[in-house]
Amino acid sequence: MSSTKRPPGRPRRAATEQAIADAARVVLAREGVARMSIEQVAQEAGVAKTTVYRRWPSKVELAVDAVAATFDAITLTDQGSLLADLREGIGQAATLLSDPSISGAYAALLAESARDPHGVGTLVRGTLAEKLHGIVGDCVQRGIARGEIDPGSVDVDLLGDLVVGTVLHRALMTGSADAGFVEALIALLADVADARAQKRAGSR
Repeated sequence: MSSTKRPPGRPRRAATEQAIADAARVVLAREGVARMSIEQVAQEAGVAKTTVYRRWPSKVELAVDAVAATFDAITLTDQGSLLADLREGIGQAATLLSDPSISGAYAALLAESARDPHGVGTLVRGTLAEKLHGIVGDCVQRGIARGEIDPGSVDVDLLGDLVVGTVLHRALMTGSADAGFVEALIALLADVADARAQKRAGSR
């Protein structure tokens, strides 16, 4: 009886990388960046440490990539309006951050960023912050394309800071970034948008 062996390739490599990333988040949340080691991650993932080193030359790069990869799961389908798009994107991010291994790993990276702003901090800002801000930016660009928003009327970076900062604070500090929180945040953004629109209309 013959059997067909699956040739090595991207599917197997992707599964290995996923296992390493999952393990890295668990170890990072448990140990923090300073005490985390490649050896611990390899043991948690059930792979040789050389397998980890081939993909990530340092534990910091592994830690940042492992957390950033979780947000690749966010898919922004067009919901028909800016606020609906933001609700969808923020809701998915909040759901991910409700996972203790993800929120704990993110918190560990933020703590290390404060101790090493030019090293770890630079990686976190360039990878994690960029991904989360990108969610808001994509929603705003859709709103502009629909004609909902005047391109010059929204500071996208500031809006990203407000939304991302609020979500992270709720998720990491209180652990209550649930659906009710998302709805309250969207309602607040809607009120602000209405107030700005009324102010612009009154100044004409």
